[in-house]
Amino acid sequence: MNKDREKKILSEILNGDEVAFDEFYEEYFPKVYKYAYKRVKSREVVEDLTSETFIKVLKGLPHFEVREYGGLDVWIYKIERNVIRDWFRRNIGKETLPFE
Repeated sequence: MNKDREKKILSEILNGDEVAFDEFYEEYFPKVYKYAYKRVKSREVVEDLTSETFIKVLKGLPHFEVREYGGLDVWIYKIERNVIRDWFRRNIGKETLPFE
């Protein structure tokens, strides 16, 4: 997605345009999911991390500014990296017990 399209779609999302959000989601969901899956390898956890990432992205959109370098995708990955780190901090050393 080029910078002009990023600006336009973000403006539309902030104005409540659901079609713009769908386009944004379709563009970034596979990338966010793949990034998380490479690090966690559990589909269930990856789905949660991906959802949490998109929630944080949407909450942060009003403060995001499109720049020539380090655009929207870099910002999204930074948020996702922090979401994943937080998950590891909360879960490191915890044993997962199977449901019976």
